[in-house]
Amino acid sequence: TYVMIAPILPEAEKLPRRLAGKADRVLIDKLNYHHADAIYRRYQLEYAMTQKFFTEKKTELSKA
Repeated sequence: TYVMIAPILPEAEKLPRRLAGKADRVLIDKLNYHHADAIYRRYQLEYAMTQKFFTEKKTELSKA
């Protein structure tokens, strides 16, 4: 069973526990759709648009 996590948003670190025993593989991707930029800004999530945020969350999720 595959699970895709995209986009990675704040509090994604809670997902591994919730997916335990339910998925064999997890694909992780960031949101690359520029039409969503306004949504990030509206909810003050600009930091979640950065490569740094994606890399940190990907590392955290990959270790879980």
